[in-house]
Amino acid sequence: MIRLIIFLMFISGISANAQSKCTCPDLNKLRKENISDTEISTKLITLSDKVCKAKGYEMMARKLTDELKLDSAEIINKKAEKLFISSSCSDTILLNVFKTQAQIHYSRADFVKAQVYSLKLINCAEKAGNFFELALGCTMTAQLFNQTNQAEKGIIYTRKAAKLLPKLPNDKRFSIISFLASRYLWHYQDTGIKTSLDSVEMYSIQYLKWAKSIQDNRRICKAFNLVQAVAYERKDFNTAIALLDSSYVYIDKSNSEASQIYFYDKADIYLELNDPGKAQICADSALHFALKNKNPAYIAEAYDLQERVGNAKGDYKQAYDMRLLKNAINDSIRTVEKTLSLIHISEPTRPY
Repeated sequence: MIRLIIFLMFISGISANAQSKCTCPDLNKLRKENISDTEISTKLITLSDKVCKAKGYEMMARKLTDELKLDSAEIINKKAEKLFISSSCSDTILLNVFKTQAQIHYSRADFVKAQVYSLKLINCAEKAGNFFELALGCTMTAQLFNQTNQAEKGIIYTRKAAKLLPKLPNDKRFSIISFLASRYLWHYQDTGIKTSLDSVEMYSIQYLKWAKSIQDNRRICKAFNLVQAVAYERKDFNTAIALLDSSYVYIDKSNSEASQIYFYDKADIYLELNDPGKAQICADSALHFALKNKNPAYIAEAYDLQERVGNAKGDYKQAYDMRLLKNAINDSIRTVEKTLSLIHISEPTRPY
């Protein structure tokens, strides 16, 4: 199954409040005016107060990161960091800056640098006594270790996050539970340790029940996807495809990353069911959304899927061509300029 776990799906709309005496009263005043975050940040950067100005840049950087305008996001985020440091505030105020910087490097597939900032985030959260942000930082770090084939280091941070669950309020606890299910799934895929798959099942069922209780379609969709991953790993492919289709009922059709996951996983299941024709249709859609998302690591995953479908059909030219594209990305994944240039490779001409 694909490892398309959204690294910082919580980055939009969630900001940590640094446990520091450094605050920006104007930020709360502007929020009461019922204006957009863009308008708030634009006003904040015009103020003389260093903390307020930094908060404005911090908000701008987060928005630019969500829009994948990574170079601009990094420049703005560094401005926020510099202002926060010059304000003589506790370094816990840098928590959101480090979170955004980790996301920027992850989106560039620079996992080593992303890991540096995820560890800085953990340090800030520990100093601030912010258990939610600490748990998030641990799941981020676990993912980065998994991404770099260091499963046994990753599981240490996954378990650290799990131990924090009793200290979290209900809604935040279930947010972490969803990440734990994903991280334990990766650990099982890397190691084959059955207890990790059992943990995936336990957490995904808990998450599904909670998501249904609050009638949150996005979370219900994700929960069904996690449950179907358990069925897939246990080779119950018919159940897996039924659960995957259940997830699609709740999917946000405007979310290209969610659609990418759905079509990739469905293609994977069709390959297991020896139906390469249907697998090809889904693989083409997965590649379409991968190119739209512009994350080079995920594009490489989509080309790998195309290669496997080509082999299953006996179309060895397709398999060979897709392997070359996949290898080109993987070979250059540490070099930002080369990697970003590859995301503009043309899509296949087959219909979706």
